[in-house]
Amino acid sequence: YYDTLSGLTSISSEASSILSSVESAKSDISKLNSSIDDSKWSEMGINELKTNMLPSLLENHDIFTQNINNTLKNIVDKSINGLLPVLTNLKSEDEKYETLKSEYETLKNNPVYETDADGNKKISSEYQTKLSDKEKEVEESKKKCEEYKKECDDLVNEIKSYDSKIDDFKVDISTLFTTSSSDDLSITVGQSIEDGKMIEIEFRGKKYYVANTKINVVDYEKYIQETGAYQNNDPKLDRRCSTIAAYYAVDMMKGTFTPRSVMGDTHAKTGVCIRMGGGLSTPNKDEFLNYLYNEITSGRLMTLNVTQRNTPVNGSRHVVTVVGFDSSVKGPEDLNADTILVLDCVDGKIQTLSQRRSEGGHERDLFASGGKYFGHSAADSFLEELGITA
Repeated sequence: YYDTLSGLTSISSEASSILSSVESAKSDISKLNSSIDDSKWSEMGINELKTNMLPSLLENHDIFTQNINNTLKNIVDKSINGLLPVLTNLKSEDEKYETLKSEYETLKNNPVYETDADGNKKISSEYQTKLSDKEKEVEESKKKCEEYKKECDDLVNEIKSYDSKIDDFKVDISTLFTTSSSDDLSITVGQSIEDGKMIEIEFRGKKYYVANTKINVVDYEKYIQETGAYQNNDPKLDRRCSTIAAYYAVDMMKGTFTPRSVMGDTHAKTGVCIRMGGGLSTPNKDEFLNYLYNEITSGRLMTLNVTQRNTPVNGSRHVVTVVGFDSSVKGPEDLNADTILVLDCVDGKIQTLSQRRSEGGHERDLFASGGKYFGHSAADSFLEELGITA
């Protein structure tokens, strides 16, 4: 304790500096809150910010400030101005005690003799007095050390008791960044894997890993449903699944929300097609699944050729946006229609590729168009635009 605290004499000013920084942060949050209240912004998420996130941050901030002001500063004061002086006294007395013990042992092992009137040799009375006095000094010093030690222990226990005086946040910080688009799906932003390239979601009671894009797939699904930007809702989007799936992928990776009208404009698709100009076409299913796995685990999205309901009849295909896979997947060999998670542009909903129609899915599978498995991925130029290394 002494070695630690003696090197922390500036900790009091550092605690005050922390408090000042925290108070400054509250001012920034309050300004942001006022700016949002005064603005005409009505984009998705504004209500969540105004009614939940910012008020919760401010409430937790007040608790945080109290913990610093009432607890941290008391701990620092008790440590520096209470415990450290007693530790200094204990250290000094302990050194004195060790010196006295050494002197006593030396004196004890080197007795002084004298000869009495009859010529008999005996221990000097003066020596005995000196030895006795030294022994008393040792005992007194030991007693002082024990008293100082008890005082230190009491102070340490008092300092540790402040742990129970720290108030917990009333709102779990992680829940402030949790959004959901349905009863089936929830996501906690920041709960990442694969070095932050993927995040975990829960869907129909199961865990899935999805690419960690600038707009997470849950928020994007919510946007698609709110704006009706999916095929079953807008005739202009019919027979445009490959373009719509590409828009979905580009938007999530780029952090944009393309308007439904633009998605339905046949003259406005050039940019999105160029951005999703990469990909792989191969008759080797294992090779294709390996490519898909590497894209998703790198935090990038793909479009994928899959079966339509009537595929066995006329060989037609549909295109979806691949966003992730089941948490049981350990490698590309585990990818299949049951484990691949997609955002299907026909209804704008997140689902597994094979999800039953009775459960809102379309019972799809990978489709080898012309005998080849195919999917578009982000082109190198788009990755450079995003600042992502291929």
